[in-house]
Amino acid sequence: MPKNNQPGKINIWKWLFISLLVLLIIFVFWFISLFQTSSEVPRPDQGGRTARYQDPYQLKMALDTQEVERLVNDYVATLEMEDLTLQIDFQDRLEIHARYNLLNREWPFTIYLLPQVTEEGNVILEVDDFRMGELPIPESWLIKILNTSMDWPSWIVLDEAAQTIDLYFNQQIFADQFQVEVTQVDLENERVTFDFLISSDVFQEELEE
Repeated sequence: MPKNNQPGKINIWKWLFISLLVLLIIFVFWFISLFQTSSEVPRPDQGGRTARYQDPYQLKMALDTQEVERLVNDYVATLEMEDLTLQIDFQDRLEIHARYNLLNREWPFTIYLLPQVTEEGNVILEVDDFRMGELPIPESWLIKILNTSMDWPSWIVLDEAAQTIDLYFNQQIFADQFQVEVTQVDLENERVTFDFLISSDVFQEELEE
């Protein structure tokens, strides 16, 4: 009795396997290329306030985490990111839900961060966990992915060695009028406390107009 080898079905599975293997190889080489890039990142001045804000008008403000989420997400929406989308969420840790476009497909991943406030009012976000879907990924890959995804503003530094995202608020002037110093990030009570620093020049300019 002649055997039915079903060559058509075998060929389909063979090509599916080859296609999957090629995609896997491309993905591996992409990750390898990340680690071949330089890890040197220019840092802003880590000192105190800029000269214009040495003697500012100071306004203290506390926001709940939902308000901070909205402000941060509004700012993120202004950044030009072709292959990366981000959404911020405050839980027991700071969560960043992201999608990265690679090989014509969206790869969802979640970053879990532990915030620390410095004496200068800056924030250091330590990478606590990094997952692609439910799959845990080495934290060292995260900074590489983010660093190669876009040109970040100079006051946001992604430190590959320390595996942190450093936010130098004391080096950023918002709306050309004020600076921000973070005094506390209280995730348990869902509060973030800020000092808004308004240069005396701003009021002087308003009076002269």
